[in-house]
Amino acid sequence: MRTVDELAGVKPGPEVRWQIVTKAKIQINGSRARLTEDGRTLDVNVKSPVGAVLSIAPAEGSEEFDEPIPGFQRLRVAVRAPASGEVQIKVEVSSSVGPVEAGRQ
Repeated sequence: MRTVDELAGVKPGPEVRWQIVTKAKIQINGSRARLTEDGRTLDVNVKSPVGAVLSIAPAEGSEEFDEPIPGFQRLRVAVRAPASGEVQIKVEVSSSVGPVEAGRQ
């Protein structure tokens, strides 16, 4: 699945974020992240913009408008709004299921 979020008229300079809230374990490698939970994986690949920064943050209401979500964390993609005020974040997400457990089909 590919998602594209586009914003226009953004004041140049502030950080713009795209994020996923999850209980999964998150591993970041450059512009890619792998979320793992219960033998399942979700791979996130930031296609653009170049230089987007991936990070992990608690989902504990770190922003004044956020409510805490105990036991969850956020995978964030952050970019600075350019002088044009136009931001486009392209993210590709793919999933896979781990091995079938004995006795389950």
